[in-house]
This record gives sequence, C-alpha cells and structure tokens, in this order.
Amino acid sequence: MNQDFINFRSLKQKKLTELIQICRNDKSKYHGFSKYKKKFNLILFIIKQNSPNIIRTSIPSPIIPNLYSLFETPDEFEENQQRMSMERPKQQQIEDIIQNINTKYTESPVYFDINEDPHNDIIYKANKMKYLNRYGSLGEYDEQILFHGTNKLNLTGILRDDFRLTSNPINGSIYGRGIYFTNDIEKAIYYSERGQSEKYIVVAIVHIGDIVQGTPNMQNHPLMPDGQKTYDTSVDNTIAPCQFIKKYHGTYNILGVIRIENYMRPSVSRLVTNYSGGGTVTNTTKNSIILWWIDVLYQNSPMNMAFRHKKKICNISPGNNRNYRCLINHKFIVTHRNTIIKTFISTKRGEIITI
Repeated sequence: MNQDFINFRSLKQKKLTELIQICRNDKSKYHGFSKYKKKFNLILFIIKQNSPNIIRTSIPSPIIPNLYSLFETPDEFEENQQRMSMERPKQQQIEDIIQNINTKYTESPVYFDINEDPHNDIIYKANKMKYLNRYGSLGEYDEQILFHGTNKLNLTGILRDDFRLTSNPINGSIYGRGIYFTNDIEKAIYYSERGQSEKYIVVAIVHIGDIVQGTPNMQNHPLMPDGQKTYDTSVDNTIAPCQFIKKYHGTYNILGVIRIENYMRPSVSRLVTNYSGGGTVTNTTKNSIILWWIDVLYQNSPMNMAFRHKKKICNISPGNNRNYRCLINHKFIVTHRNTIIKTFISTKRGEIITI
C-alpha cells in the first residue's frame, strides 16, 4: 500500500466496507482485523500495522481503540472527532483572562502555569463523549472555563491527587458537598490565601450541563423532571449562576494555575478615576436595548452560552444615548430581549457606538 495513503485523514474518508477489503487483500499484514467492528478502531489498526516499527506476531487488542470505543459510534464519528480536537479551549481565551487581570491590577505580576496531565485529559474526554452519545448534547450550559481559588499549601495536592470529595470543605458547603468552581475571578481570588498578597487560582474546563439549585444538605444531584437523567451541576442561583458545584471527578479538567503576586484590591476611588476607555452608545433603533459588560465572549453561541459572566450597565430607550466608562479591552454586548445585536471591545476613550 502506498505510504502516502496511510494517514488518518485519507482512511476516514473511506467506507467501512472499503477498509475491510483493504485488510482482506493482505491478510498476512492485517491478521486479526475482523475483531474490529467499528470504523475508527479499524483505521487505527491499519495505521498501526503499517508502522515501520511494528512486530507482526501476536496482535493484542489496542488500548486506545478500546478506550475510544466507549464513546464513539459510526453515526457520530465526525461530530465526536471535531469535539475531541477542540478538547482544550483556545489559548486566546486563557490569554484574554490573563490580560483582563493585568489590566485591572497593573502593579501585580500575573503568571499562568499550564497543567500538563494527559491522563486527566483522556478521562475528561472519555466521560464527555460517553455523555454526548448517551444524551445527544452536553446539556443547557455545555462546558465552560471556571475558577477555583485555593491556598499554596493545597495546590500541590490538587494538581497531584485531584480535588478531595470526602474531606470537610475549607470554605463551607452552603450549596451542598462537592467541588466548588466559579465564573467570577474576583470570588476565586477572595477564597485564595485570605489576607496574603500572593493568590492561586485553579483554571479548569468544566462540564456544567443541566443545573439545579444547590442546598446545604444536597449529597447527590436529583433526577430531572423527565426522569431520564440527573442534573449535572448544582449552583448558587439558577437564573444567574456564579458558583458551580461538581459531585464527581472526571467532569472537569484542570488547565493550569493563575498566580498573582503583590495582589492589591483596587479601591473604589482608583477604579473611578483610572478609566482608560469608554464612550457613548446611541440607540437609533425602534426598540429598547440593554448594554452589558462581559468577561469572555464565545462567538456564534446561543444567548445563554455566549458569555461566562455579565453585568448590566444600563437600558437605552429608542432615540437616546448613554455614556459608559471602562478600561481598554473590556468587552460588551448589546441585547434586545434575548438576542445579541452587537458586540464590541473598548479601544479608546470617547468612542461612539451606534446601534
């Protein structure tokens, strides 16, 4: 077989029957191919058999194909492959988070240390794909980047052994026992090293899915009204959730740790006088609109999944305008009812935004 042909992209374009015929045409090379009933598993087997280092004696069942067979089906092959290739969020999202912190705390050096753990990557990916195949989607809130403020003393243990579900929570359990994440970086900073000038914030991609109001005595998430599955995550507020409580390992993946040195919370007066951006929003439409500040915007997402955290700035009636103040690079959306009609980023002071 032509070596140029032996690559994943070209093989996956072929039908399962064509791949089987390739194996039948060279039974000595592809001995044992009949045990692979799924297209993806057979592709990996063919690639393995064409590796220059392969020893073709007894052919054990490949570990990786068996793992992927837990969550891959032929009908969803293409969709799952696309989702798997997007496992870790875009680096730009992390950079935006760091930039926002740097903008707000100009005198505090900020660092981000990537957490390289391929085992947890695989576990999270497998659980996510298994969930996707079982329920058809990842739930209403999908997955998001969230934060967990911690102390330096606990950080090493978290990165080495994961979060503990059995120990007494340091900061209480007002919404039930579990692992607490937040979409508010300030809340995460608050819970890290209280009274100290160095902060540690764990950054994780978390499968949020379908949410339920948390309670102090909630040990496990209850069944949803349809009785087909349990809720995935409990929260502090189902309308505008800020804290997210997970009950199981493998439903999140730690991406890294933000470390802030010489942390000093800005005073109110400093925030008011040091605006570097802002301007005027003019409403030329026939409808009332709302201006929101957001931290991270996910493009081409439904309204309830377009951002992690938002804050209402003002209502603007038809024919009127409103001033706003902010820092350069702050992000905004303008909405009418439940529809986003404009997004923009502040680039200078005194800019005019016309809707």
